[in-house]
Amino acid sequence: MDLRVTLGAAFGRTLIRSDRTAFATSLGAVVSREKYSSTTKATNNPETTSELLASLDFTNFKFDAYTVTSSLRVYPSLTTWGRVRIGSETTISWEFIKDLYWNLRVYENFDSKPPINAPKNDFGITTGLGWKF
Repeated sequence: MDLRVTLGAAFGRTLIRSDRTAFATSLGAVVSREKYSSTTKATNNPETTSELLASLDFTNFKFDAYTVTSSLRVYPSLTTWGRVRIGSETTISWEFIKDLYWNLRVYENFDSKPPINAPKNDFGITTGLGWKF
């Protein structure tokens, strides 16, 4: 994939909100513009798709200690019947010295019917070291 631009709108509701935890959900619709790499010129043109959106978002934190965020997005296609894209991401950030933190991010993206002959899953793990100022 060379490019994906997504624009849409959703309505959401916070189901749980406390001093350290939040859990929210939303439903909506999006339009995506995708461009895939290919050796054939016919499949190299950008494609516009319409999709529904369902999402769940979770956050838990303790100031000056840690933050855990997790999100799940499901995009059933209205343009290509049977195509469903799913994206999930979890990030853990831990402050181990004042204003110095380490984070770990795990993500997975799934596409049940990629427009070209491509893998259905994309999985990754990233880590980082940061300083807040």
